[in-house]
Amino acid sequence: MISQSAGELSTDTTQELETSAVDSNHRMNEFVATLAHEMRNPLSALTYALQVWVSLQDDSPQMSELHDVMKRQVVQLTRLCEDLLDQARLILGKLELSREHIDVGRVIDYACEQIKPFINRCGHSLNVKLPAEPLIVDGDASRLLQVFANLIQNAAKFTDKNGCLHVDVDSQEGMAVVRIRDNGRGIEKDMLPSIFDVFKRGDISGGASKNDGLGIGLHLVKTVVDLHGGTVDAHSEGLGHGSEFIVRLPCNGHMPPPAPSDATAWSLNG
Repeated sequence: MISQSAGELSTDTTQELETSAVDSNHRMNEFVATLAHEMRNPLSALTYALQVWVSLQDDSPQMSELHDVMKRQVVQLTRLCEDLLDQARLILGKLELSREHIDVGRVIDYACEQIKPFINRCGHSLNVKLPAEPLIVDGDASRLLQVFANLIQNAAKFTDKNGCLHVDVDSQEGMAVVRIRDNGRGIEKDMLPSIFDVFKRGDISGGASKNDGLGIGLHLVKTVVDLHGGTVDAHSEGLGHGSEFIVRLPCNGHMPPPAPSDATAWSLNG
């Protein structure tokens, strides 16, 4: 009887491994197809802009427009390449942090400034609320900027035009808590448990492609937050009900006395 149970367990385990391997292979194939799609779009725009560029006079008003198109697409290609390099570093175990005492609120300000042009193009309003005193964490400023910029950009990307985004920063029980909310398309409930898995993308309603993004960004977000000893959670009541991402980072227990200031709240209307 014991031998039979062991055999059954072995069979079940083998089937689970085979299923996992098939699923991983499917995700990788989907990722490669998505990568080709994502990189082809900006390359096509750049190719077109360059073809038109040579036929224009230097004082043509279209020159400025083409320059903006090319600049946006180069930024997109750069972001894709950076995500791929970071994923490679994760696989090789070479993603490291350069830690220092940083103010989370200041990182949020930089992230919002970085995403501002995209938010403006979408016509969204962005409301940011920062605490009265600095929230100091022992972290990598560039990596945390990457985390928050990624989450804010996702909120903007998956919210239909003229939407509303909120970023609230507070402290709770020794943790810096950042909440990023939107009134966008939301997330399917059955996808929430796996939303931070690598190469995982959901079918978002409202016209967004299932393959919008590489499925790397949120995985990188979780990995970087984990390396900081924090947590990140996703919440949504389902499609059409918006979403909320909550990042919690441990505050530094030996932070310098903060300079007196008032609570900061500002908004950006696209």
